Amino acid sequence: MHPRVWTSYAQTHCRTKGESREDQRQAEFLFQPVERHAHIIHLAATTIVFALAQSRAAKIESQHWITKAIQRLRSMEHNFVMERPAINGVWMADQRGMRRICRTSVEQCLQPSGRTVKKKRFDMRVARRHAIQITLPAASVMLSAMDVVAFTRQLVDIESITGNESEVGDFLYRELSRANWQAKKLPVEGDRQNIYATPSQQPQPAIVFSTHMDTVPPFIPSSEDATCVYGRGSCDAKGIIAAQIAAAEQLRQQGINTGVLFLVGEERDSLGARVANEHSPGSRFLINGEPTENRIAIASKGALRVEITAKGRMAHSAYPELGESAIDKLLEALRRLRAMKLPINDEIGPTTFNIGTIQGGRAPNVIPDHARAELLYRLVGPSQSLRQQISEAVGELAHVEFSLEIPFVRLRTVDSVPAMIAAFTTDIPALSNWGEPLLIGPGSIQVAHTEGEYIEKKQLTDAVELYCAIVTKLIA
Repeated sequence: MHPRVWTSYAQTHCRTKGESREDQRQAEFLFQPVERHAHIIHLAATTIVFALAQSRAAKIESQHWITKAIQRLRSMEHNFVMERPAINGVWMADQRGMRRICRTSVEQCLQPSGRTVKKKRFDMRVARRHAIQITLPAASVMLSAMDVVAFTRQLVDIESITGNESEVGDFLYRELSRANWQAKKLPVEGDRQNIYATPSQQPQPAIVFSTHMDTVPPFIPSSEDATCVYGRGSCDAKGIIAAQIAAAEQLRQQGINTGVLFLVGEERDSLGARVANEHSPGSRFLINGEPTENRIAIASKGALRVEITAKGRMAHSAYPELGESAIDKLLEALRRLRAMKLPINDEIGPTTFNIGTIQGGRAPNVIPDHARAELLYRLVGPSQSLRQQISEAVGELAHVEFSLEIPFVRLRTVDSVPAMIAAFTTDIPALSNWGEPLLIGPGSIQVAHTEGEYIEKKQLTDAVELYCAIVTKLIA
């Protein structure tokens, strides 16, 4: 397929190729043959080319030379030339077989040139004779946002379980670079890299969007229905990546410069965030994305990870008096911890507690000499008194190790945006050098990490406008 775009300073709607003046320019876009059909090109809305209208008028004429590519369009049922007198969006194909779909907002009408073609199926002869005329000033064609649903599915289909984020990072780096963002790969560990991108005209933006690229296991490929996108990471947090990029691009077209920062390792230890914190551009605000159902968090609970390890002495299970059971010690320690009264914050709620894993023993007929449990407390305030309570409750029964703490944080809010309490932790505490934090994003945390994880399409598209509105208020 070889769509060609003629641009001119002509004011007329009816100039033909033969009447082109010397100041007309021709740009040719070469695409690979189409790999998919009906759903990737929306001919009910427009033709299959993107008008890069830098002048006052643009005339598009599509010429299709590759027969096999045309044959792959066999299921299209809409006219090549638009029958509708006006349209507010066109679909843009990219160089990778139109697998990524972007939307361009057009403020004025797209009018068919010449008579309307009334065929139900694609006709190559018609395509050669008819073109779509666009007459509008340069400022009225604006790359506002890619199709966030399609982009979310592309991200979900790239497996990026924590530790394996390199492929999705490479994908985002390529896509941002191709969209004329100044993208950088920030090394973290091995081939794992954070991705940071800014508009070329503003390498140190005052506001940065951020979320994470990694997911929990197992990998679940994408799917969708009329209302939702499904798959691992759809809401936590690949749909958020798509919405943030779309918002940042829309803001850039409005002359408002923001950055985007996508991190590895949030689901495990926030390693990517801790490394990124050493390379802050000096931004004033950080808009972190997690699934909050498009409500802004007034606070985020912290996390305290605790490892309880008990030791015993092996013996034949027929003579338990000769041994010492590490499992019995561990069970008693856990009983005491479960009975312990936990701190409560009147505004935020209670500290919560989960016994995540238990390991121990060697065989049913052996008195166990080793047992271990991993616990996670969700914090609503400082942890020092809680640490002391835990150590005193366990006493001599086992060894207590506090292996990770993510502190409780209060967050900036925005007027008129519904608020919530985030009972989960985020990368925000590890990004203290990136500015005052806000926490908001599409999707529900209640379906994150589940085998039926999903994100509502409406929340995705709403998030783009919400992010833009928040940025506008922050810079006001």
